[in-house]
Amino acid sequence: MKNLYIPKGKTLHYEALACRNIVNDGVLIVENSIQARHISGKGVLDAGSIACRSLSAADIDAAHITTGKLAAERVCASEVKVSGAAVVSCCLEAAYVVTPKLTVALSEVGEMDAQEVVNLPNKRRGILAALFAGFCRR
Repeated sequence: MKNLYIPKGKTLHYEALACRNIVNDGVLIVENSIQARHISGKGVLDAGSIACRSLSAADIDAAHITTGKLAAERVCASEVKVSGAAVVSCCLEAAYVVTPKLTVALSEVGEMDAQEVVNLPNKRRGILAALFAGFCRR
């Protein structure tokens, strides 16, 4: 599959998914793994494992996340590996996190390997506001 679009209000279930680009404004539930170049949208993503170049979503729930860039409001995963910057505007829950730079408001992390961590004040904000606030706090 080349591209996949999930509109707001729609829920899609897959056992495994491999795409080029995924735009998720609804709910995407994948039992095993998602492999894609780019995943974006304002929807909910629930998967066993996620592997992509860039990942942007409102709510992510996965066992393993491996990506180049991460931007989300809420992330719940056992293992998060990001080769670039990671921005989580509300809450990050993970057992293990590896990233060069992490910008986060609230976090509950078991073990972290990060070179730079920016803690944002506890406010309700979107992804773009978290990016801007992290840039200003540096």
